[in-house]
Amino acid sequence: MIVNQRYFINEDRYIVDRENWTNNGLHDVPVGALEDECHLRVYLLGTRLKGLFRDLVIPTGRTKNGDCEYKPFNQAEHALSSVLAAIGASRLCGYASISPHEKFDYKPKHDRQGMQDYTSLALFVDDVEWLLRDLYGDFDDQATDRVRRAVFDIMGNCTRWSPKDLWRELTDAKTIDYGWCGIGVLPGDGINGNDVRDANNAAANILLRAYAVRANPTSFSKYTIQFVKALDEHWPELGNGKRK
Repeated sequence: MIVNQRYFINEDRYIVDRENWTNNGLHDVPVGALEDECHLRVYLLGTRLKGLFRDLVIPTGRTKNGDCEYKPFNQAEHALSSVLAAIGASRLCGYASISPHEKFDYKPKHDRQGMQDYTSLALFVDDVEWLLRDLYGDFDDQATDRVRRAVFDIMGNCTRWSPKDLWRELTDAKTIDYGWCGIGVLPGDGINGNDVRDANNAAANILLRAYAVRANPTSFSKYTIQFVKALDEHWPELGNGKRK
């Protein structure tokens, strides 16, 4: 181990992170695998991302031990590999691991403007951003933001097919932001009656989803539960079926 190296393998073959000890013991490295710090970081990234994907998938019940059981996420393997490829192609991977003596800002810097920024997928991408800043450092906002947008696009495309409810939730939130708040309206364009009507219909969909989550929260992912909590905080009028 190099003295100032952030990642290394302990005697039990588990990756140790000298900067963030909550990463320790999450990934074991088989004998014969590449052990340089760059690859150790990639191994840890893959393990952490799998955990985030599990949190995004809808739980279908609980085991005898109380652990959540999840229904298959048909696009998960493709989405995970695509997200890893997007990160690997970014310039973040060209940076050396941050010295344990340097400071981190673990909070995502993305500003939330509308309902779409509180949806399940948006909150998931926030956690991906948090993970990137944790593992790769908090000094290249432009590179991190590019990866964030790429991950959002990948997840949006994948969830058009499975699980569709996440994509519909995001689409409805974007429609509400556009028709009610003008978020996404291009300069020179305006909001017409059809946009308002579509937003009202989308709000009805979101209202039904919120009712379903409150009635049976164990049937939804942690990100969807967080989304409904954000609705209660920022859009309480939806509980009465009224527009903002």
